[in-house]
Amino acid sequence: LIADFLIYGTSTVANGIAESWASRAAMPNTSFSNEHYRLRNVAGTTFSRLISPPLARYCVARGGSNLYGGMQFFMAACCTYTVLTTCKLIWAQPNLSATRSLIKS
Repeated sequence: LIADFLIYGTSTVANGIAESWASRAAMPNTSFSNEHYRLRNVAGTTFSRLISPPLARYCVARGGSNLYGGMQFFMAACCTYTVLTTCKLIWAQPNLSATRSLIKS
């Protein structure tokens, strides 16, 4: 129960930070506008919530909890890779010393 509390709480905070970064990076009058971002975000969230329960049930029915656990591990590894790549790109920019100190602290 404590693990569930910590995982849900920290993932919610991380998601909020990522969404605020995406909103700040939006450029008006392009395909990267805030309106397009919000539309894609809602569509992706809705699709994920629609497909996840049947996919999880299928994995448990076909391969048991080992297949389901493997799938969860794979998704966590992909997310970790994405975060590390994003941080590497941010830290590689030359004029972001203030941002580096905020992120590392």
